[in-house]
Amino acid sequence: MSISDNKRYFCSLVAILFGIVSVIPITSAETFEVLVQDQNGNAIPEAKIQIGDQEQTTDESGTAAFSDVTNAQSLTVTAIGFSSKRINITADQTEATVMLSPIQTIESVVVVGTRSIGRRALQAPVPIEVVNREQLSLTGQSETGRVLQMLVPSFNFPSSTISDGTDALRPATLRGLGPDQVLVLVNGKRRHKSALLHVNSSVGRGTAGTDFNAIPAAAIERIEVLRDGAAAQYGSDAIAGVINIVLKDDTDSGDADLYWGQTYQG
Repeated sequence: MSISDNKRYFCSLVAILFGIVSVIPITSAETFEVLVQDQNGNAIPEAKIQIGDQEQTTDESGTAAFSDVTNAQSLTVTAIGFSSKRINITADQTEATVMLSPIQTIESVVVVGTRSIGRRALQAPVPIEVVNREQLSLTGQSETGRVLQMLVPSFNFPSSTISDGTDALRPATLRGLGPDQVLVLVNGKRRHKSALLHVNSSVGRGTAGTDFNAIPAAAIERIEVLRDGAAAQYGSDAIAGVINIVLKDDTDSGDADLYWGQTYQG
């Protein structure tokens, strides 16, 4: 074989190899970047992004990079304090920006059995008296009615003698109105009226009120008193106001109270 034939053979071999290489598909995995921001455009670090089997966490700039997402169809983003979000992605997409919405939270508020948005006592347009557990214990009273009489203005819990059942089930009034015109709630739910009808010459004659002493003061966490008419929201039994008694959540422990007194001469 001559030198020219060798050259011709070598050139043919190179051409064949070049043609084979040219027809072999070359795949390259492009980087897919995800930017996570809040509604104001601020970056959200430490957000978890999941695409298929891959999971990344965003850096301080709110970005995360993935090496190969050719077979992925969607991505899911979760972050503390924000609602999770899932978006669809395409095969030719190289970047995506995800906007997360913050989770709506409400601070601790005083709610007197209302369906409206809660607000603090100082922001309410009507007077609301809140009596906490410490104030209840400092009164030195063991009866719930007596405690309210000492701490809540315009609340009256009178005592009477020789007035049938009224001696034991004393009528409670608010703002000088009848016992059946003050609504009593327990944990935001209506407390039933007593079966006793005051018929003698006592406060609240001809009405039937709520027995406050049926609820022990030791079981009360706080008492919320709305000292204004609320008949438009609660009905005619809330003309004088609303008293919401919130009970303690801890049912595994107990309280022991000791009361004593002394009689002085003169």
